Parts: sequence; C-alpha cells; structure tokens
Amino acid sequence: MLFRRRRAELPPVTDPAIDAHIHWLGMRGLVARDGLTREEWIAAAGDPSDPMSLADALTSGRPCAVPIGVTVTGTDLVRDIELLADGLGLPIDDVTLTDSTLLIRSGTTRSALDASGPNVLSQVASMFVDAVHVLLVEGRTFAVVHGDVAEQAERALRQGEYTSPHAP
Repeated sequence: MLFRRRRAELPPVTDPAIDAHIHWLGMRGLVARDGLTREEWIAAAGDPSDPMSLADALTSGRPCAVPIGVTVTGTDLVRDIELLADGLGLPIDDVTLTDSTLLIRSGTTRSALDASGPNVLSQVASMFVDAVHVLLVEGRTFAVVHGDVAEQAERALRQGEYTSPHAP
C-alpha cells in the first residue's frame, strides 16, 4: 500500500538579515509588542533592512518595538526590589530592610542605602546599570535598555507600552 505524505504547512519565508536585526534589537532590550506578529512589525517598518527603522516602526500609532519593563507595587520595598531583580535581570542575591537601612547583597558585595530617601528603587537599579545601558523609569515602571535604542524605548514607555519579562 502506498502512503502519501501530507504537505506540512510551510513556515513563512524569512530574511536572515531582518531576523538578525530583530535579534539585535532584542539583545538591546527592544522586543515586539505583545500581540504583534513578526510580519506586522516588518510591514510597519519603512525599511526593515535597517534596525533603527524596525525600532521606530508604528502600527495604529503604537510602537512595534517596546522595552521589557517591570511595574512595581510601591507598597513593599523589599518585594519591589526583588521584582526589579527578577524582571530586569539585576544580580541581586539578597535584600533586607532593618529600620530604615536597606541592605543589598550581590555576590560578595554588600551595599547599604537609606530606605527613607527619595527614589530608593531608582538608586538600587542604577547600582547595577553599566555605562552602555540606560535605566528608564516611568511612574512605577522600570526598564533597562542599551543606549543605542534608549530613545525608542523611552518613547514607548512614556506611552505605557512595554512587555512583561514573564509574558508568554
């Protein structure tokens, strides 16, 4: 008896250069907005062979490329720092709050901050952001991106557009 092979559904045709640009943006902290397909993103870009065109692309006035952001509750400082560490990949191993002193351990390094001071969460996140990255803060939402795409990420964050690090 002869068996016929069923044709498998073929994947969409891809362009390795465009895929490389999308990967490049992702490595710098910009990813496709939730619910947006790769094809929609590419179609919205003026010149998808240019990574900055992909970074600037809009659909219905919304940015296609958005930063990975973490929104904190603002009610529990230790829990908020743990959320920042998990969501932004900050190398924080332990956080404790004693009276008004915040103790942070990262590897063998220990740091102490005045927890009653202003912008404590920004201070903590800034401790782990190097010179080529930028910490973005909009309200209670934090993101860290490479300086190459900071302008696009900041614009998206101001519009309330970001994706959760734990999005499916």
